[in-house]
Amino acid sequence: MTTPIPCKAPACSAPALSGERHCFTHLEDPAGYQQRAARLIESDTDLTHLDLSSVRLKDRTLCDRRLVGTSLARAALDQVVFKRCLLSLVFLQDASLSGCRFVECRLSAVIMAGSELRDCRFDDCDVEHCNFVAATLAGTRFESCDLSSSNFISSTLSKVIMRDCNLYQAHLELADLGDLSTPISNIGDAHR
Repeated sequence: MTTPIPCKAPACSAPALSGERHCFTHLEDPAGYQQRAARLIESDTDLTHLDLSSVRLKDRTLCDRRLVGTSLARAALDQVVFKRCLLSLVFLQDASLSGCRFVECRLSAVIMAGSELRDCRFDDCDVEHCNFVAATLAGTRFESCDLSSSNFISSTLSKVIMRDCNLYQAHLELADLGDLSTPISNIGDAHR
């Protein structure tokens, strides 16, 4: 893992964004950063251990990409499709995902704590040991996914469907299960 470079703004202890001299708060050209970050994500560049916090992506498709140790904290992802991607220890906390789709992806130890997922879909994905603590999931569907040991403690799940999913050791304690539907899933093996 690389050591983060500190923001060059006086008295700021936050790490600088990848390829930038400053953290998002102190960027001189936020619009330029958004363009550069979007090009970087869409390119063949290795996305391991990059800090792309607060990036905004809309109507993009990412296929066969590896994001390992990547920070997308406070990102806004709208209609982004991930196909056959690996996301491992990706920081998506306090992010907003709207209409995103994950198809045949492997998500391992992805941190989505405090995030909002609206009308998202996960199809045939491994979503193991992921952190959805205090996240809001609305109109989101998990279809044929392995959610074992994922953590939904204190989350709000409204109109969420987990169909044909492995919920072994998933944590749903203190979650607002609202309209959670779990057809053909082993909800009895989850902690509630």
